[in-house]
Amino acid sequence: MTLTGSDGSRRELTLTEAGGWKGSFSELPEVSDDGSPISYELSEQSVEHFTSQVTGSASAGFIVTNTFEVPTSDIPVTKVWKGSGFDAYLPDSVTVTLTGSDGSRRELTLTKAGGWSGTFTEVPDVDDKGQTITYQLEEDAVTQFISSVTGSAGTGFTVTNTFVVPTTSVDVSKVWTGGDYASHMPSSVRVTLTGTDGSSRTLELTAASGWRGSFDDLPVQDDAGRKIDYTLSEQPVKDFASSVTGDVESGFVVTNELQVGGGGVRKSARFGGWL
Repeated sequence: MTLTGSDGSRRELTLTEAGGWKGSFSELPEVSDDGSPISYELSEQSVEHFTSQVTGSASAGFIVTNTFEVPTSDIPVTKVWKGSGFDAYLPDSVTVTLTGSDGSRRELTLTKAGGWSGTFTEVPDVDDKGQTITYQLEEDAVTQFISSVTGSAGTGFTVTNTFVVPTTSVDVSKVWTGGDYASHMPSSVRVTLTGTDGSSRTLELTAASGWRGSFDDLPVQDDAGRKIDYTLSEQPVKDFASSVTGDVESGFVVTNELQVGGGGVRKSARFGGWL
C-alpha cells in the first residue's frame, strides 16, 4: 500500500495474510513545514485478477476492497475438411460445443465465410472454488462426415471432418420363363454390376436364395464427385436368353427365357416362323 501526502510525501505498507491483512501508518505529520494541513490518499499496487477499491480517510482509517476477477482465456477452433468429391455435401455451417468440467456449455458456429474457424472468448479458467476447469470440444453430427477432435483448451482445438462416400444397395431378382424351363435351370447363375467409374462386382444367385440377392455398399459417386451409373449383365446361361430390366433405384430384374423345346430342339426364328 502507498500513502501519499499532499506535501509530496510517500510511505509504503505491506499487508500479509499472517497479519490478518491489516496494518497502520504511524506518526504521520498532520501539518507541513509551513503549517498547512496535510491530506492523505491511499493506493494499492495492482493485484493480478483483482480489482481494487479504496474507501475511508486518514482520520477514520482506510479500507481496501479487492474483488476477484475470474481469469479467462480465448480458445480458438479450426476445422479441416478431408477427402475428395465432397463439395456437394458441405453444409453452410457447423456447430461445436465446448463443455467444461464445471458443467458449463458454450456453442460456436463455424462457417465457410469465416474460414471454418472461430474462437470461444473469455472462457473462465477456474470455477467458484478456484479449481481449474478442463474443457472438451464436440461437434454436432455432419451428414456424410466422420468427426475427430484434437488439441486442447490451452493450444486450441482442431476438428477434422473426413468425408464418407455415400453408398446404396441394389436388389437383383431373377425370373425363369418359357416352356419346361425347370428341367433346364442351372444350380446358380452369376450377374455382374459394372459402374461408370470402371468398377465391377459379381453376385451369385441360387435356387436356395430364391434367385435373389443384392449388391451392398455401392458408392454413388467417384472421387471427383461425379455420379456413378450402374448397369447389370448376366453371364450366359445354357439354353436361356437373358434380358435385364430396372435400374439402381428400383432394382434389377433378370428374365431368363428357355430357348429349346420340350424335345431338346432349340427354337430359332426364320422367315417369321419357328422351325
